[in-house]
Amino acid sequence: MPCKLDIDDQVKADLLLYSDDAASYREIDGFLLALEEDPYPATRLPLDEKNEVFYLRLSCGFFISWQVLPDRSGKPSRQLSLKRNDSLIVRILAIARSSPAR
Repeated sequence: MPCKLDIDDQVKADLLLYSDDAASYREIDGFLLALEEDPYPATRLPLDEKNEVFYLRLSCGFFISWQVLPDRSGKPSRQLSLKRNDSLIVRILAIARSSPAR
């Protein structure tokens, strides 16, 4: 079962700014859909691994950062994702042309 994406209104507004670049917009959208199915893609880079914050650079040049939040039971997120638990929440922190600060 897919995870739930939590996308802040400001991130949504930023995403709309990039909608004039159709190829990038499609790649970003495709990645977000894939992230619902697998919040731990093999290409992720740690931003704050202790708090399960990751980022990556898409081939279109945009960076996406996200955090995998534990469910209400407090179970570790990675354990739940292996079971495809739909109680996981993936918070999208930023979509930008520049790399997130490490």
